[in-house]
Formats: sequence, structure tokens, C-alpha cells
Amino acid sequence: MKATTLIIALSLLTASSVSGMVLAHQYHQEGSRHERGMQHQHSRQFPLQRALASLALTEEQQAQIQQLMQQHRATKGTWQRDNSVRQQLDALLAADSFDEVSARQLLQQQQQQRLEQRLVQLKLRHEMLQVLTAEQRVQLAEKQREKWQRWQHKKQQRDNS
Repeated sequence: MKATTLIIALSLLTASSVSGMVLAHQYHQEGSRHERGMQHQHSRQFPLQRALASLALTEEQQAQIQQLMQQHRATKGTWQRDNSVRQQLDALLAADSFDEVSARQLLQQQQQQRLEQRLVQLKLRHEMLQVLTAEQRVQLAEKQREKWQRWQHKKQQRDNS
């Protein structure tokens, strides 16, 4: 009886693992949810862009921000998501023995890629803010503060529920 239960449990575990791998493979084939969304949503904006749209920008400011965004999009293609690190991590997991040194190196490489991407995003945000006047920056800061407060209030309501 115990052997039968063990066999059934192992069979279920194997089946669920295989189905998870199939779903993961399908996800990688189709692209991430963000990438799929970008295919259908050509006019997607950064949160800062949406906030800037609510300010009274001059045509010159709008043109400068558009130019910054176009430059960002042009360079963004050069650092699109590199799946090679992810594939190497998957290969490490599938190996008979775990290579901790290689895993650490791959994780550090992945972290460095994310750091570089975040740095590019921050630089773009800074450049976009430099287009604004001092008054517009104050207005934007106030809008962002209000948004933060609304988010905090909603979070508290969820936590109290």
C-alpha cells in the first residue's frame, strides 16, 4: 500500500513538473506579458509621460520630450532582454550537480544587466525633468505626492480588510 501511494505521489509530482516546464517554454516562446502588451499597445507611455501630459507644456517642451523618448527607444533596442543568462541558469538547474560558483557569476551578470537598464531609465527621467520649468517641477512633485498618498491610503485599506 505504501509503495503504491509513493508511486502515485511521484507520478503526480513528475506530471506537475513537466506541465510547469511546458508552460514556461510556451511563455518564453510567446515573449513576456510586457512584450506581448507592447505589440498591441503602440502608444504606451511611461508613468512620467502621463504625469507630464497633465501639465501645461509648451510645444517646444513637448517636442523636446518627444525627441528624448525617440532617442531612448532607439537605444533601448540595443539592450533588449538577453535570455542567455536565464537559459544558462536553467541549464545549471537541470545539471546533475549544482555549480554554485557559476550560479553566482550568472546572477551577478543578470544583476548588472538590470542595473544598467535602471540607470538608463533614471537618466531619461532626469533629462525629461530638465525640460520643465521650476514651477512645472513643483506641480509635478505635488501630483506625485498626491498619487503616493492615494496609493498609501488604498494599501492601508487593503491591509485593514
